Amino acid sequence: MANQQLIDYIKQQLQLGKNQEEIKTILLAKGWNETDVMEAFNLVAGRIASPPIPPSPAAPSYTTPSGSLPGATALLGETWGLYKQRLKTLFTIAIIPQLMIFAFAGLLVIMGITTAALLVGKLQTMAGGIVIVSILLGILFFFALLVVQLWSQVALVYALKDSEDIGSKEAYRRARPKIFSFWWISILTGIIVGAGFLFFFIPGFIFSIWFTFAIYVLIAEDIKGMDALLKSREYVRGHFGSVFGRLLFLMIVLFGVFILYFLASLLLSFVPIFGQIVGFLFTALLTPFVIAYYFLLYRQLKAVKGEFAFTPSAKTKTIFSLVIIAGVIISVVLMIVSTVVVSNLIKKQGEQEKKLEALEEAATDYWREFDINEIARYLALYADNHGVFPDSLERLVPDYFYSIPVDRKTNQPYKYQLKDEGKDFEVCAILSNGSEKCVNAKDIYYPPLPSPFPSSPAF
Repeated sequence: MANQQLIDYIKQQLQLGKNQEEIKTILLAKGWNETDVMEAFNLVAGRIASPPIPPSPAAPSYTTPSGSLPGATALLGETWGLYKQRLKTLFTIAIIPQLMIFAFAGLLVIMGITTAALLVGKLQTMAGGIVIVSILLGILFFFALLVVQLWSQVALVYALKDSEDIGSKEAYRRARPKIFSFWWISILTGIIVGAGFLFFFIPGFIFSIWFTFAIYVLIAEDIKGMDALLKSREYVRGHFGSVFGRLLFLMIVLFGVFILYFLASLLLSFVPIFGQIVGFLFTALLTPFVIAYYFLLYRQLKAVKGEFAFTPSAKTKTIFSLVIIAGVIISVVLMIVSTVVVSNLIKKQGEQEKKLEALEEAATDYWREFDINEIARYLALYADNHGVFPDSLERLVPDYFYSIPVDRKTNQPYKYQLKDEGKDFEVCAILSNGSEKCVNAKDIYYPPLPSPFPSSPAF
């Protein structure tokens, strides 16, 4: 049953600017019965006449902290309830970026088929034009999709934030002014967390938990830039382990969901386009749930902390600004070093390939000379047996060769011609450098050909 203490508390919180959902979360976390809480709200309705009392300017001064956070399973259950309640709006918001990706993929397929058809029809100029248009469209689409992705994430939070049941169109409308601020906070968070991971991982892990709720601070409290990151850290202060545990719990749940999705996608793999459609739908359904979980965790932290005025010190801002600068410098240095290292590796690989190519050419030339000298020997044997040289090399088959040797790289026959009215001959091979190597009857008894490979040292 609602008592005066409960009614007075609700009045006080309403005067401090909290909405009904936030107050209800606090009271349920304290152990109040939901029926009593709703009864108290009904009793309070219409009785508050005094204007809202602004929070104290002291920084940071906390008021009415409400104990510990609800458990991870309770948070998951609350997320599921909110998700089901707002599913239509959330899905509509989340599906728009997926539809853009699907439409662009279809456009690329059509352009690819058209380009292939033009190439088959030997219309290379038109095919080249389509390729250029495809590249330009790809660049434009990338930036357009980036904006829409940011916009949709902000719109999802607005659809969850406001107690009123707004539609997807209204959520997108309210989200539009926050797109750039959301992007800027994402950049700051990425740089700071990335810089933290460069310093032996642990700082990056801590920063990633601290600044998890910066975007929700931006949207729910209209606090921008570095201030949003630092207020997120203030919410997490004293609850780091609890926040990490709840995020880890969500990761475990999502891992199970992804396993089920992976198994389902294997069953659907025989119809590729259907599998892609299911993937887009899966993303559009899962993204709002994750954002709802994070948002409710943020709201619970805010309720537990109570109202407080927060003004980050200049020292704190300076420290994290230096972290950002260090992160940018380190990233640039790593990019330069990586570029130099990769360039050197590519250069060395090119040199090795040239050496291997030279060895391969030397070996190929060795066997070419070996072949034409072998042919010359059997031509001499043929002349000893028949009194003349053959008019073609095919005469040597099958008595002298099972098959006439051919160039081992080009698979072309060696050049053969009679000279000096049939008293001499010439067998020629084209070497790797383009020159022609020929042998004739006078070259039959030749010293052994030197190997193109260096000999092993004697021991």
